Amino acid sequence: MLLAVAVLWALFVAARALLSGRWWVWNGLGLAPPVLHLLLPLVLLIPAALIRYRRRAAVGVVLVSLLLGSWQTGLHPGALLRGQPAVPPDALKVVNWNTFFWDQDSDTDAFYAYLKSHSADVYLLQEYQNARGDEPAPIDELARIRREFPGFHIATEGEFLTLSRFPITSVRALRPDGLAPPDTSWADYWN
Repeated sequence: MLLAVAVLWALFVAARALLSGRWWVWNGLGLAPPVLHLLLPLVLLIPAALIRYRRRAAVGVVLVSLLLGSWQTGLHPGALLRGQPAVPPDALKVVNWNTFFWDQDSDTDAFYAYLKSHSADVYLLQEYQNARGDEPAPIDELARIRREFPGFHIATEGEFLTLSRFPITSVRALRPDGLAPPDTSWADYWN
């Protein structure tokens, strides 16, 4: 039984490495939390080392899945061994945030204070919108945004908003071909 679980996990890890981002069906299947690629083999290693029947095979399969999955964890052990590198004073600071329907359900002043607290050079913001029932609704907060972020360049496209201390030289929405239009009265929603 343990060997079967170890083999299934090793096959899953190998399939994730080969298919993730390449086959649309795998998008849902490959959502295992990355740290699971480290924890599950370590948990399986204990009983695999203790069993008598097919111990070598079980330990071998678990170690293979640990090796295959370790680079998929997102963990970087080297970062634990050395301190944080110094950030150059001229480094570009980018904030990427899904605002969850802008300030619809929050204190507007606190919302803008939170954004400004990051002191970013570029803000990439999603859900520059509200909701009316189950449907997304466009908003126009540009006057307030200009007051809160003087000197920033602004670009909006659908539900996306970019604020930049640097000039924005081009704005282009990526529109997928062959998809049905969004089920909303806001035609630019999915742009």
